[in-house]
Amino acid sequence: MFGALDKTFIWAVKYPFDKKSIELLSSLEISLEEILSDESFLEEARKKLKYILKEGKLIPTVSQNPYRDFVIFYIQVLLVRALGHTYIERRFIEVYSKFSSSFLSREDEGNVEELAKNLGLSAELLNIDGNLYFGVPFYEFFKLSKKLSDKYWKLYYFPLHKGYVLLNRKNFVRLLQEAIKVRLFEILLSVENVPEEISEVAQKLLKEVEEFIPKTRRRQEGDFITRDVENYPPCIKYLLANIGKGLGHSARFTLVAFLNTMGYSKDEIIQMFNVTPDFNERMTRYQVEHILGLRGGKTRYSVPSCRKIVSYGFCKADDICKKYTILHPLKYVYVKKRYRE
Repeated sequence: MFGALDKTFIWAVKYPFDKKSIELLSSLEISLEEILSDESFLEEARKKLKYILKEGKLIPTVSQNPYRDFVIFYIQVLLVRALGHTYIERRFIEVYSKFSSSFLSREDEGNVEELAKNLGLSAELLNIDGNLYFGVPFYEFFKLSKKLSDKYWKLYYFPLHKGYVLLNRKNFVRLLQEAIKVRLFEILLSVENVPEEISEVAQKLLKEVEEFIPKTRRRQEGDFITRDVENYPPCIKYLLANIGKGLGHSARFTLVAFLNTMGYSKDEIIQMFNVTPDFNERMTRYQVEHILGLRGGKTRYSVPSCRKIVSYGFCKADDICKKYTILHPLKYVYVKKRYRE
């Protein structure tokens, strides 16, 4: 039998993206450095990720060591982030969203409702004329269901009740799967730096799984890169427009990481900052090289997610951000390029 702590970890293995699971991760009295000192964790995470990329599925089971399973999931997150490949990220998200959904099909209704609320879905368990439904506000149903291509997901196929779209358990779990994908994407984007030992394993793994990555997908990486400022998200345009007034640390960090991803060289980025009131070339060079992973711990920092940018205070969301549910500045570039074409 599992003890209370084991049951907590079992929940975290089944739903590693849940609020309770993330709180559990933060409370672990062991550092990532200590975890990685046991090479078997990283090796198991590598093998599991390789299986995911090759087979496109995971068997929905929890081992006798749920703590280990949970930790390995987050090592996989670091590996996926280190790989920095759009197809791999999508494959990982798709597999784990189905993995969690398979457990949801067997949870009691109260747990399903709780998980939905932790995912930000204002769902209510409703008993109408003796029938049990999950009620989802119309606007939330529309936001998630528009990603489902099956014509069955048109609104007129579902009963309505006081502003709620009524779903049976099966349909509600399918809708939740889309919300899970969004949360998993946010978790991946929240990783701003990856330990060097994980990056090294990721590069070896990439060579092993190249044959599983469709060539058409590989070409999509270029869709996120451009020097055409018109394709940049409004937050980046705002930073560029205000660079001459001086930018705070978070703003400079975001701009440097973004411009480097767009293909600007270190010297080109440094030159852009020479219009700031307190420009110091030596200090600017040091800061830029640190962000690009050329100094210190040699960690190359990623472009912050939209959630981070909102917390920094310079989110300037426009209609495209809202229409396409943009969660990351690079997705904005991709959407804008396609939109303009």
